[in-house]
Amino acid sequence: MNSKKDTKKSDNKKKNKKSYSFTKFLKVTIVILLLIIFIASSLALGTAYAWIKSAEPLDYDEIFNLNQTTYIVDKNDRVIDKLHANENRTTVTLDQIPKGLQDAFIAIEDKRFYDHNGIDPKRMVGSLIEDIRQKKLAHGASTITQQLIKNVFLTRDKIWKRKVIEIYYAMQLERQFTKEQILEAYLNTIALGHNVAGVKEASLYYFGKELKDLTLAESAIIAGITRYPSAYSPYLNYDNAMKRKDLILSEMLEQNMILKSEY
Repeated sequence: MNSKKDTKKSDNKKKNKKSYSFTKFLKVTIVILLLIIFIASSLALGTAYAWIKSAEPLDYDEIFNLNQTTYIVDKNDRVIDKLHANENRTTVTLDQIPKGLQDAFIAIEDKRFYDHNGIDPKRMVGSLIEDIRQKKLAHGASTITQQLIKNVFLTRDKIWKRKVIEIYYAMQLERQFTKEQILEAYLNTIALGHNVAGVKEASLYYFGKELKDLTLAESAIIAGITRYPSAYSPYLNYDNAMKRKDLILSEMLEQNMILKSEY
């Protein structure tokens, strides 16, 4: 009888010893992991700070004073020719851009545009998770403000340094200017294929119309081009352009920008 009790006590001691050892191992592992995370975070923050310190000051004139297309007209004000450099652009004020066209860009490019301060943390986390899953920087999380910065100042290379500086610039821009000013600049700078820049010239190039005469569907087509102009230009890939247009209209409906009857 005593032998059985002694054996049971011995087994319990072994179990307790194993449990203690495992708990100790787990605690040590957690401490090491936290230490690694802390060191890695410190290094990342230090690197990001160095990149930001090395960034050139923002030149706001480059954003708000853009080169434009020159129109040559006859004595009756009929256009007989246009002169432009690499980009065919005519700037317009935000009140000259139909609300439907503004909303089409916001719906597909940055649905929380009016709520964030230049960056969209929710979208960034989702994009980061997807990038890690695919093991490459493939999914954009840029807000309209970030895209404006990228279009004017920075290269399109997806490298960490550019992204950090882009975020820094975007937050600066949001502190200096209103959402309306930023959206206006964006809609005047965005590349829309075939050397066309900005919505004014895009409206003329694709539909032969002034902005005020665009239909909702035409507005959605223009907004859809910006992601990949070569893939979504209705001249180059009509079917892709129509699918993209349908997606944008459905997003506008879901975000309560248009009525079901308009959709």
